[in-house]
Amino acid sequence: MKFFTIGGAVVGALIATGVAVAQPADTLRIGSPVVCPQRGLPAGGSASPCVYTHWPSYDTLVQINEKGEVVPLIATEWKVQEDKTKWQVKIRSGVQFHNGDPLTAEMVRLWFEYLGTQEAVSKYVTAQNFQRQGQIVDTKVIAPDTIELTTRVVNSLLPRLLSVYWLPNSKAFKENPDSFNNQGNGTGPYRLVAFDPNEVRYEAAPNAWRKAPVPKMRLINVPEVGTRVAGILSGELDVGIGLSIDRIDEVKRAGHQVHIIDRPDINSLRFNWYDRDTPFKDKRVRQAAKYALDRGSIQRDLMKNISAFTGQCATETNFGYNPDVKPYAFDQAKARQLLTEAGFPNGIGPFKIDVIPGNFPADSEIYQKVAQDLNAVGMKAELQIITFADWLRKWTPPPTEKSMLFPDMFQNGCMNFTAHPMDAMINLSCRKPQKSHCVEEEMRLIEAIEAEFDPDKQRPIVRELLRVNADNSAFLDLPVISDITALNKRVRGFANAMQRYSFTAITFAN
Repeated sequence: MKFFTIGGAVVGALIATGVAVAQPADTLRIGSPVVCPQRGLPAGGSASPCVYTHWPSYDTLVQINEKGEVVPLIATEWKVQEDKTKWQVKIRSGVQFHNGDPLTAEMVRLWFEYLGTQEAVSKYVTAQNFQRQGQIVDTKVIAPDTIELTTRVVNSLLPRLLSVYWLPNSKAFKENPDSFNNQGNGTGPYRLVAFDPNEVRYEAAPNAWRKAPVPKMRLINVPEVGTRVAGILSGELDVGIGLSIDRIDEVKRAGHQVHIIDRPDINSLRFNWYDRDTPFKDKRVRQAAKYALDRGSIQRDLMKNISAFTGQCATETNFGYNPDVKPYAFDQAKARQLLTEAGFPNGIGPFKIDVIPGNFPADSEIYQKVAQDLNAVGMKAELQIITFADWLRKWTPPPTEKSMLFPDMFQNGCMNFTAHPMDAMINLSCRKPQKSHCVEEEMRLIEAIEAEFDPDKQRPIVRELLRVNADNSAFLDLPVISDITALNKRVRGFANAMQRYSFTAITFAN
């Protein structure tokens, strides 16, 4: 008999004998590499790992579907007004928070008003995104079911951006913000009933407007991918987030399921050179790093051709993807030549790269390959493993911190949560108080994109922005991120759109 631990407690999977454990018919059990450090308060961002913690119990105004389209969720309609800085958004009627309070336009206004405060910006990624991306400067209730949002400048992207702001019960938050740590208060299909760093427990909310067929859910912290696989094989887990590529065949051979879908995101390592005394201030050094990387080996040997490189801060499914931008060739001689031209004939370093392995397929192996390839041309890279909580602290430092806490390179993907490259571009632009880079030409293009409402006219500007950003070598591009999810054979109705699972459709086979 072989035992493994989930959530810090021995569960006793009979893996060695192949005997499956009892599978509760009333509980969906999801194994996640990590749970959201922000606990039950939906202000820690809209991507992994917080999306897995918050999406069961919270809604957003709109949603991005699997085709990258903006579709209604809490908002049923949205329309820009004549001056193009005001948007009127109609709120779905009959929606209640888990404590029974109605979700009204006033509730939305109160939460958006809070996200615009300096207090929120100093603490939460969501509030920073709200100001940098949405640029909402005023909110006004027009009717009980209609809110008017005013932006600082014309912002044609606002409907897409409304997909990343979770909607908690702002009245309850104002009265007792600490209560959200362990028991949030949203409108999603599941009600959060207990938060522990090792396990989050949910129950289907009886008053939810989107119903969950499975009565209970557990989000379990299972850091090791091998343990998540063991949980699927033994029947102790129904969903295993982040299956590694080398375990796909094992899961399938045992009769279970593997769900693979590309996100509209690129994993990458950012060069941090703004206002810093570092060799990476010289574009030739950044370009040398890009020539040093053997992408073909990564795609073939580590990714098994599941996903590829695009060479830009976008995937082929992103709006405005530029087919003329290509990944750099693998050319170590060119890399050394550029270092010499930049004044570093003997190479650079040692320097550190902050990484959080275990979040993307083969990412640990990829980071090791990056360090190996950089060292091969004289760029003495040292990987520094940090936690997601540490990453958040560095990404959202105190207001008094004027320079980024990250080293010369750090993990930060082109996280296009809205399936539009502008999502990542704005977050990594001159608008961020703690900048990694700031290029005025990029900012002019960002503002031109926001001001253009005609998609046919907007698309070529997006393509130009992607070209300029790639030419600036702002990041070391890694593969498109694939979400590889292991599913126990009893799971039915699973779907994944932008890391948001189909909780209203997931059921179990009889």
